Amino acid sequence: MTESAPPPSDVPPSAEAVRIAYFISSYGSGAQLLRLVLTLRHAEPDSPIVIRHDVFQNKLDPDLFANVDQVYVLAGDQPITWGDMTLEAARWSVFRWILTHLDVDWVVLLSEQDYPIRPLSELRQQIVDSRADALLVGERVDHIADPELRREFELRYFYNYTSLPNIGLERRMPRPIQAA
Repeated sequence: MTESAPPPSDVPPSAEAVRIAYFISSYGSGAQLLRLVLTLRHAEPDSPIVIRHDVFQNKLDPDLFANVDQVYVLAGDQPITWGDMTLEAARWSVFRWILTHLDVDWVVLLSEQDYPIRPLSELRQQIVDSRADALLVGERVDHIADPELRREFELRYFYNYTSLPNIGLERRMPRPIQAA
């Protein structure tokens, strides 16, 4: 006789039963990040908060979250270069860490610049009501009615980054210019 998994329930879990981890991508010096972490901790006292900090951009005080429960700070061994796949590689590394170390149903991806604009209890309810595996919100840039907003998004999202080879120019400059 073989055992099979129980059939999926048609009854969604309660909003309180959904286990959410907050994943914050960080590169700043700490004050804005601390504000976000404390806000999340106040609203979600039992949710783990995982921070992936780019130590190549700024150092982060290791004691910044010493008095905040369930905050995990992960530092990468490679810098993140905007416009290439290092950002996505860092995110996937954190997702793997979360899957290995935490027991959660959902992961909410944030930047340290984000800040809740409505109660997180509403987010929990939205997750439960969606009955989905993932939630993404987007709008086609060419469908944005406001021309100024459309132009801002065209500049932001259609910008192309190019990595140039390092030819060692900085090393050949006078020392006062190198330090600047």
